[in-house]
Amino acid sequence: MATKWRRTVRDRNSKKVARLSRIPLFEGLSRHDLEAIARHADIVDLPPKRVLACPGQLGLEFVVLLKGQASVRRQGQTVTCLAAGDCFGEKSCLDRKPRDTQVVADTAVTLAVFPVCAFDYLLNAVPTLSHRILLRLCRRLDEVASQAASAPVREPSANSRS
Repeated sequence: MATKWRRTVRDRNSKKVARLSRIPLFEGLSRHDLEAIARHADIVDLPPKRVLACPGQLGLEFVVLLKGQASVRRQGQTVTCLAAGDCFGEKSCLDRKPRDTQVVADTAVTLAVFPVCAFDYLLNAVPTLSHRILLRLCRRLDEVASQAASAPVREPSANSRS
C-alpha cells in the first residue's frame, strides 16, 4: 500500500514539474530545483471575477498564473494585465508589508500558490529563482519610475507649505 501511495504522489509531482517547467520564471531550472518548487506549490483553479489579492492585506503568498488572465488595479484603475507565466505577491512576501494593489481574475484562472514560508525556503534553496525574482522586481521598479517620469508635474497649491 505504501508503494502505491508513493507512486501516486510522485506522479502528481511529475505533472506539476512538467507544468511549472513551461513557465518562463522556472524555464531552464534543473529537475532537482523544479521538483523542490513543485513540492511547495499548491495548484488552485478559480472562477472569473474572483479577487486574488486586496490592497491593505498582508501578502502571505507568492502567486504564479499558470492559465488565464487577471487585472492589477490601483484605486479602481487597471494598471496592468497578467497572463499565463506572470506572477504577483513577491514584494509583500519579501518586505512583509500590506499589498498596494488589487488583483482580479478576468477569466477562469489556474494558479501556483506558494505560502510565504515556502517562498522564503525556495529563495534560499534555489538561487537562480531568487535572481530571477529580483530581476522581475527591478523591471517593475523601472516601469513605475518611467510612468512617474512621464506623468504631468503638479504645481503646488497655495495652501501647501515649503
